[in-house]
Amino acid sequence: MGHPDLLTLHDGGFVADMAGVGVAAFAADRMAFAPTEVGRRAFVGNAALVPAGTRLGPGCLVGVGSLPPTGRLPAGST
Repeated sequence: MGHPDLLTLHDGGFVADMAGVGVAAFAADRMAFAPTEVGRRAFVGNAALVPAGTRLGPGCLVGVGSLPPTGRLPAGST
């Protein structure tokens, strides 16, 4: 996981094993971190990758081995 000060895991949010949450971006010999949020009762599946800067709204589901769209996902997105 990313730096703990940059990760917000809301009540009931769940991150399964082998998932990466708040994963830094690498480009041009630089590394970038950004605040990342897993909303209330949101679920990040096994081996899913949630990049730094992603905001998963309440009840979102990121499936096993998947990558959500960049940015903010509205409540209930799958």
